[in-house]
Amino acid sequence: MGDINCRFCESAIFEEKIDVAKQLAVCGHCDGVFSLVDDISDQADEALPSHMFLEQEENELYVAEKWFRPIHLIYIAAVLLLVAGYVAFRVFVMQQFVTANFKRYPAYISLLQLVFIVGIVGLVYLLAAQFFNTTQVNVDRGKLTLRHGPIAWPGGRSIDYDILDDILSTKKGVRYALLALLKSGERLAVLRRITRPEQALFIERKIEKILIRE
Repeated sequence: MGDINCRFCESAIFEEKIDVAKQLAVCGHCDGVFSLVDDISDQADEALPSHMFLEQEENELYVAEKWFRPIHLIYIAAVLLLVAGYVAFRVFVMQQFVTANFKRYPAYISLLQLVFIVGIVGLVYLLAAQFFNTTQVNVDRGKLTLRHGPIAWPGGRSIDYDILDDILSTKKGVRYALLALLKSGERLAVLRRITRPEQALFIERKIEKILIRE
């Protein structure tokens, strides 16, 4: 096999980053993932991870990615620990400043109470988002629309095709992600929790075909 360069940053690809069996390569410089062949088998659609859903019509593509993972159960433990800490703080610390006729807390005690309350509310909100949210990607009429919900979360975006430069599959730790590369140089995360590289490339090709067709 001759020299292979990354199709995104043009860096040379090391031999150990090439999967000959799957005809895939991962760039050691930008972590871009790309295929060494033109076609990605539709069989990858059947093997999408259980937290992902893909539906396609002639001129429209819908991809959904659930956020919940079993590891997110640790947020429940974190919330319970914080609540227990707040109760202990109220019982054993704040009560030291209470008398029969007078109750006034020093500023640092009130600040600590506020930290507990904000922490509990923030963790509960994060827990709800991780349990119930889904990232939804719609590709239709030359536009890519990204939404997170039903719990409000930043990052939603509608991207017109004329400001979109490319769709890039990339390796993120042990998982793979899909990025939208804008002509301004901005990189926008579209999907973050794809299990295998061929799955990322399969969805990438699906999105590109809809956009290019339009």
